[in-house]
Amino acid sequence: MTTRELDVCSTMNCQEKIKVKILSDQDSWNLFKEKAGVAETDELAREVAKECKGLPLAIVTVARALKGKDSHVWKTALRELRTSRPTNIKNVDKDLYSRLELSYSYIESEEAKSCFLFCCLFPEDYNIEIRYLMLYLVGERVFKDVDNLQEAWDTTQTVVDKLKDSCLLLNGDKEGHVKMHDIVRDVAIWIASREEHGFVVKAGVELKVRSEKLEQCKRLSLMRCSNSVLPEQQISPHLQTLLLSHNYALKEVPNNFFQPMKELLVLDLSETYISSLPPSLPCLSSLRTLCLDRCKELHDLSLLKGLVNLEILTLVETKIEELPIEIGDLANLKLLDLTDTRKLKRVPPNVISKLRKLEELYMRDSFGGWEVRGSSGDGSNAGFDEVASLSRLTVLHIHIDDFKCFSLDFPGWENLKKFSIFHMEMKIERFFWFLSDEIDPKFQSACGNYMNVEIISYPICKWVKVLFGRSEGIVLRGVCTNITHLLDDEGRGFNNLKILHLIRCHEMEHITSRSSLLPPLTFQNLQVLTIRFCSRLKNLLPWNLARGLQNLEHLRFYQCDELEVMISVDEEEHELGVLPRLKILELLGLLKLRNVCYSQNGGGGGSHLSLHFPSLEYIGVSGCPNLKRLPIGPQNAPKLVLLRGEEAWFQGLEWEDESVKSHLLPLFLLGTAVTVKLHRRLPDD
Repeated sequence: MTTRELDVCSTMNCQEKIKVKILSDQDSWNLFKEKAGVAETDELAREVAKECKGLPLAIVTVARALKGKDSHVWKTALRELRTSRPTNIKNVDKDLYSRLELSYSYIESEEAKSCFLFCCLFPEDYNIEIRYLMLYLVGERVFKDVDNLQEAWDTTQTVVDKLKDSCLLLNGDKEGHVKMHDIVRDVAIWIASREEHGFVVKAGVELKVRSEKLEQCKRLSLMRCSNSVLPEQQISPHLQTLLLSHNYALKEVPNNFFQPMKELLVLDLSETYISSLPPSLPCLSSLRTLCLDRCKELHDLSLLKGLVNLEILTLVETKIEELPIEIGDLANLKLLDLTDTRKLKRVPPNVISKLRKLEELYMRDSFGGWEVRGSSGDGSNAGFDEVASLSRLTVLHIHIDDFKCFSLDFPGWENLKKFSIFHMEMKIERFFWFLSDEIDPKFQSACGNYMNVEIISYPICKWVKVLFGRSEGIVLRGVCTNITHLLDDEGRGFNNLKILHLIRCHEMEHITSRSSLLPPLTFQNLQVLTIRFCSRLKNLLPWNLARGLQNLEHLRFYQCDELEVMISVDEEEHELGVLPRLKILELLGLLKLRNVCYSQNGGGGGSHLSLHFPSLEYIGVSGCPNLKRLPIGPQNAPKLVLLRGEEAWFQGLEWEDESVKSHLLPLFLLGTAVTVKLHRRLPDD
């Protein structure tokens, strides 16, 4: 059976679901040629077939409509297909558009229908960022039953997934984006241009003629217009959404341009080269969403003061040097995005704290000069306590220069669900370089809430502990004065962790205190653990901690001078079911490492324990002269292995099965730092 709706497959309990992809160029041409009855050498017909973009329904409908027609009809059809106006091709509107409109008509949710129509505002073949889609829909109050931005985001994701399941949207070329098939977009424009919807879409074309529709429209897209000239005629006073983004030649908006747009709700001027906001901007008293991202010549934002109903303001990658005090007058603001505003050096006191309704604050790779507490002195910056006072915050991405902010407790943030807190001398680029250099990208995308902290002292204040407990990724760098272990005696605060890095924590001796009897679910979600340059760390993973690492996949130790044992147990364990999912193990520069797993017997002696990692795909060893045994059994031999060091060290290793050594020895002799394929291959190797 076939269906446009993925849900139908689930309802019918289909055992296998096969998505029908668009046709290749050759298959498209073969189908078109058959239905149109044209010759292989007909280049005009081939060009028309290409404009059907591999969609079988479009190919069949257009081919049948043009079969037997004169060449001038074919040329007209080609021109209209290229300009998304196939109104003069007999039966195309009726047979193609009306059939594709069925998928739209079958959508039960009015919110999903609105989302679909808003997608046609973007240029052809455009990667639509779902985030912007959400900002537009929120501005127009499309979602009727949501109380906050998080609910709006969840609803947007839900309707986008529904549209993808209905094949009305496609996955974009990168995460968080979607695309529209060209023919589907044409149908969306055809539907949206009806009077009840009032869309006028001129995205990606040259605006050069007067249009009566401009005087009546409700939503107007002039994105990426090739001439970047704003229309001189009056635009509808009932306009609700206006998209002017990606017009790189647009340097000035006429002074009175916005004056008649009293009902405008959404305005996007992103990626234009305007240097100032037009004097008529305060006339937009109904405006709820304003996007000014990457307006790199824009400096003066004082005219924002009049936008009393503004809820969303984005200033990503702008070059503003000081946050204008007028932003403090935007009492209804729910989202403020200052990501990558690298020149921002001053946030005046008593601006941020006035934004009592703020739910989302983005300041990653931006201003970090928060004072610990606010000051009224001339030239001073806002205090970090102003940010902490925003009780409605659910999303916070921020950089903090002064480590003293981590030493004082602040109230609030009970609703904080998504966050990234950075405190380090080097900016965020170094953090992402560190992650991308050593971690599979899937772990980066899986890690939502994270903290990257450098130099905090003990005892750790309450708000830091609370966010540690909610974090999925933690990087502690040069940290922990007087802190000899990471976990407290109750083992609290790390059950959500997926990624943990400890770097240059020179006073840390243990992950957990010696007396800890940890709950069984501590570190239950940890997938990546990296320890670097922790010079006092001797015993990394006690048995009561290691046994809980059921999801650990990457384990790396670098330059830990005192590390002797990776996993230790107090009493002999006959069945060691630890690290069942471990895929990558790296042991680099561990001069005193003697054993991977070691048992400390009651009589004072000790013994090496057999420990196999059933999912191991890669092991890297370098600079571990005292390591005598590797955790490689017969079941691990036919897997990818990296060995570095002297042949004598390799020959001196003890093996549980000589067949393992015979597998690896010829490969080891190929040279140092050699990656060898045995039976399996890791991605990108």
